[in-house]
Amino acid sequence: MSDRTLEQMVEAVVREVVAGLSASGGSAALRDPSQPSDDVLALFTGGYAHIEEIAAAFRSLAKAGCTVKAILSPAARAVMGEPGGAEKLGVQTILSQEYPVAFVPLVTGFKAIVLPTLTRTTAAKLAWGICDTVITNAVYVALAQKIPVIGVTDSLSMEEDCAECGNVLPYVRGIISDYADRLGQLGLRLIKADRMETELLGMLKAGGSTTEPVHRDVITLADIRRLESETIRVARGTIITPLARDHLRDQGVTIQFVED
Repeated sequence: MSDRTLEQMVEAVVREVVAGLSASGGSAALRDPSQPSDDVLALFTGGYAHIEEIAAAFRSLAKAGCTVKAILSPAARAVMGEPGGAEKLGVQTILSQEYPVAFVPLVTGFKAIVLPTLTRTTAAKLAWGICDTVITNAVYVALAQKIPVIGVTDSLSMEEDCAECGNVLPYVRGIISDYADRLGQLGLRLIKADRMETELLGMLKAGGSTTEPVHRDVITLADIRRLESETIRVARGTIITPLARDHLRDQGVTIQFVED
């Protein structure tokens, strides 16, 4: 049984992937911010929750002058269907789903990465360091290259009232919350679909970071581990994972719910 922490195991996987890509001709150097690049790479998995809202957000980003390209997993192609793919999803271009010669040049051409239909399967793979698809490879390389990655959790279905996805079962809710905490530690920013446009615009304008006085969407342990105040302001409807709640309780931090 390994005594390494999850972060150490995931870091080892990411380093191994990047080293392999570098050996095959890709450069593992950090991207040069002075070089021109596209804005957003959307990595679609097999989810479909709020897909029209997501497409509308991408169209709004395009009107704001942002470039959005996409890669669809085989499951996403099955769910979305081929006819009118790019237009249907609100993106300018759908890239090949085949493995590139090297991931680093592909991923570092973008300023932000988003998983607009993050599913439980993809969340599990990322949380446990499984790197066996174009999607998971792209996410790990992006994180290794310090490119911000957003995961939209509507298709992950963290809500307790989702009878179709089995979230009425406490055990399933516990698994999903555990995934959320692990993804937060890995470096993903977890949000809801209705926040995607605002979050991406904030990242692009701020060079990869957003700060808000009110916590929204999903709060993981990684989000509040360095919190120093005695009160945390949280928008109503925000999901707080069990590990985050335990930390807040242990630190004596009061949760103040506010209207979003």
